[in-house]
Amino acid sequence: MWGYIAIDRWLCDSVAVADLPETSGVPDFECGQIDVDATRLHESKEEYRIKRRLEDLFDDRSYIGILTQKPGFDKQASTGNQWSENERQVEELLQKIEDIDPEDPSSIETDVLKIDFTEKSDGSFGFISRWERIAQIIPDREEKIPRILKSKTNQVREGRPFVVFIDCKLKSIDSIKEVVWILIGSPHGFAFESNIEVSDEVCAARSEWGDYLEEIGAIPARSDSYTAIRPGEEGLFVADELSGIAGVLIRLQTNDVGYVPNIYTSEIDSRRVYDRIDWGLNYVSLALSDL
Repeated sequence: MWGYIAIDRWLCDSVAVADLPETSGVPDFECGQIDVDATRLHESKEEYRIKRRLEDLFDDRSYIGILTQKPGFDKQASTGNQWSENERQVEELLQKIEDIDPEDPSSIETDVLKIDFTEKSDGSFGFISRWERIAQIIPDREEKIPRILKSKTNQVREGRPFVVFIDCKLKSIDSIKEVVWILIGSPHGFAFESNIEVSDEVCAARSEWGDYLEEIGAIPARSDSYTAIRPGEEGLFVADELSGIAGVLIRLQTNDVGYVPNIYTSEIDSRRVYDRIDWGLNYVSLALSDL
């Protein structure tokens, strides 16, 4: 649903469904001369199971349950094995919840999860989730976005720019800039102008994409701005196998929608597709309240 709405709202005037029951190996939608395929990335939500069980147990009793996730709990789980391990750990905690006296609850704990209870003066049961310590969040640690894009290359049709829409629910990605780093490259800050090194591939795109490259920090934007994507630090789009992909239209778990163009390709006119949107690092909102 979100893919169709985003495409119709910002990418083209008339969306047609291309992936019909009698077809195979084709993208989901056609937008004039542009093909679009939609997909979704998600994470499991173990916290919800704990919260729901506690709410059932305490009903309208005036307590707050404080769930602490210790460093051993994989907050960024996004693969089958990681989800399975988190679910096992949650099941262990849920079994301990069965022994709680809702009239006089005591703390319960496993190796990676802990729940403390605080009585409050009035109101029904409340729930708070927190980390025991600050954790480093690595955007798309499991490289799901690269795997998705590579899996779409067999749907690219000759001469037709291909856009991938991703409804991304990964908590590790919360800004369009992080998607730019994955797809185009992460800028490096240089102390002096004389030290600046710029990727040859980025330089080759400068004549067509100079304004955009300056905005994302891929090349120096001013005499006092010393950021650039260094040689060897280009993003996923530099790969030849993705040269048929014009860009990624992505909706984050914050409901922000942004677009990242393929600045490296010469196989298709990705600039023409980008100019339909021309957001740069800006984004728009797409939530239920926006419909």
